[in-house]
Amino acid sequence: MKTLPTHVLGLLCLLLVACQKPGQGHEAQPSLDLSVIEWDASKGDELIELKVGQILRLHLEGNPTTGYDWIPREPIPSSIGLERKPSKPNSDSDGMVGRGGTQVFEIKALSPDSLELHLYYQRPWEEKPPEETVSLKIEIAN
Repeated sequence: MKTLPTHVLGLLCLLLVACQKPGQGHEAQPSLDLSVIEWDASKGDELIELKVGQILRLHLEGNPTTGYDWIPREPIPSSIGLERKPSKPNSDSDGMVGRGGTQVFEIKALSPDSLELHLYYQRPWEEKPPEETVSLKIEIAN
């Protein structure tokens, strides 16, 4: 069996690398996604401005293992789509039973509107005031 000389093998490798399309073979750099706006309670009650098609991602601290949940107050305006994402446990409490975490909601702006969205942190079966309330003022423009 014949083998290729080392310098021929090296030249072939160099040609293969040179013939790649730009960006091929490299990790893509993360791009800034302007269609998603991140929000958490530390931002307070500032006005949130969205354009139709944008998504507002809410990060709310909670602990669903205790029965508490963030519940949107009905009715949800038709100008938005609201989707609950799976909860994410806190990383600093790995392996702990009953650990807290972050509940994530995505709100998609569907049509122009000016609205307030209220979410209550409570046990759904209890008939008492919520432990916490988050109120969002949202302006949606074209």
